[in-house]
Amino acid sequence: MNVFKDIKATQDYSKRLPKSNSVEMNQLSDEINGLLTHIEDENIQEKERQRHLRELAECDPLTGINNKKAIEQKMLAMVQSATDKKVRISVGFLDIDDFKDYNTNYGHQEGDNVIKFVANTLKENFKGEVGRNGGDEFVFGYEGREAVANSSISVLAASCQKQKKRSEAYGRKGHYRKNSGRS
Repeated sequence: MNVFKDIKATQDYSKRLPKSNSVEMNQLSDEINGLLTHIEDENIQEKERQRHLRELAECDPLTGINNKKAIEQKMLAMVQSATDKKVRISVGFLDIDDFKDYNTNYGHQEGDNVIKFVANTLKENFKGEVGRNGGDEFVFGYEGREAVANSSISVLAASCQKQKKRSEAYGRKGHYRKNSGRS
């Protein structure tokens, strides 16, 4: 019966009762082990549901990056960590200029495509936390060296300018402006 104590202490439902020499005890062990398997499966499914709900709660549905609440929490944790470690952090804000006009002129679907493009560009080019602050505003940051931050921001700005030129080739005008700060 040490197995039960161990399961209760660790909540590890993958543990099983050993086989016995008695037929009746083997039947009882099999029934209990079947019950433990059921509990283990339920536990795995519950953890997956919780992970999925947490992802939904923290993820911007349009872009797949951190939503406002999640990025705020991650930035606060980053500031606390940097304070404790006495290291610098890099933080940037990106706002798409005249986005409301762009959305009005070219439609919400095209505007959503621009938002997704910017989010993907940030996610692919920035090695830190990235989030959508709302609308056409993005926030990004990480603990790290200033030179790396400047490089990431430059790559991001260049990528946005390429997209701007492609859009203008199709008669669409958009403006990207970068603002960044370091502490």
